[in-house]
Amino acid sequence: LIWLGPYVAEFLGTYSITLATGLCLTGTHEAFTDGLKPHSNDATWVRAQVAGLYVALTYVMEPVSGAHFNPAVSLASLLTRKAKLGPMFGFWLVQFAAGLLAGWCCSHLGHLDTEEKAQIFVPRHVMYTAMLEIVYACMFCLVLLNVACSYENRGNGFYGLAIGLAFLAGSLASSDLSIAAFNPAVSLGLDIALGSMGFISGLGCALCNFVGAGVAALLFRILRPEEFQATKPRGMLSRCASEFIGTFFLAVTVLLTLVTDSVDNHWRITSVAAAACLLSLSCSFNTISGSLFNPAVSLGIVTAGRNKLAIVDAVTYASLQCCAGALAGVLVFVGG
Repeated sequence: LIWLGPYVAEFLGTYSITLATGLCLTGTHEAFTDGLKPHSNDATWVRAQVAGLYVALTYVMEPVSGAHFNPAVSLASLLTRKAKLGPMFGFWLVQFAAGLLAGWCCSHLGHLDTEEKAQIFVPRHVMYTAMLEIVYACMFCLVLLNVACSYENRGNGFYGLAIGLAFLAGSLASSDLSIAAFNPAVSLGLDIALGSMGFISGLGCALCNFVGAGVAALLFRILRPEEFQATKPRGMLSRCASEFIGTFFLAVTVLLTLVTDSVDNHWRITSVAAAACLLSLSCSFNTISGSLFNPAVSLGIVTAGRNKLAIVDAVTYASLQCCAGALAGVLVFVGG
């Protein structure tokens, strides 16, 4: 029965995360209907509970199954040759089954009527919600691939913390505009159980999450080419991609928390989301480019005169970082 271990681990992990997410969503919605501020502590910091659960479950289950708990992560692992096709079908089966069971439990534990359940899955802006689900599913999968699957980071002790912080950053930044689960099993399981629109909304989120996983797999190949061809050394392209991608994710996270949060609370949410995003990305990309993610840091290292970064590299990094920040600003501006 040893072969059942990974599947049991994936089922228990996905069930726990889906149940926690569902209870947090229903509890937050009840707070809204009781007249609390949309971003009071009770409504906002529930995401930290799910992030903490991610950290704990990852450290417990990673030696058993790899701690995917997410069909999108399983897809990204498959596309980057970190997993085989046969076991992944089993993972997807138990993950979606766990999501459906947890959704069913949430529907009986929550105290929402049919209309209130449906409102949880009604996006404010469909296209913008889809874009955020893709961006943060990509970020989550990319962090996991780098800290838990790359050869260079093998044996580290920070992988669970980095994965949990990646989820925390994305959920704090986008929870005002989307369900912010970044997990097809969670989206489908909760939508079928809670949403009166059937599985349409959850299916849309799930498809966006799979797209994000595919993008993450492609970026991982660019960032770490040596993972796929040992004779191919990591070059300037990987370092530049690392700085551009990291700066983009960081800038998007900060901007979203600033424009979607309440005035009396945004500075606290922004600081936590920014710190979580920076820490998770630094753990992921530090061995590639140094995880600078800031033109001032890039140029400051050069002017310090310690030969830690070439002038050409610093100017290139700074230019790409500015472009990434501008792209993040355009993305947030387009979303209103």
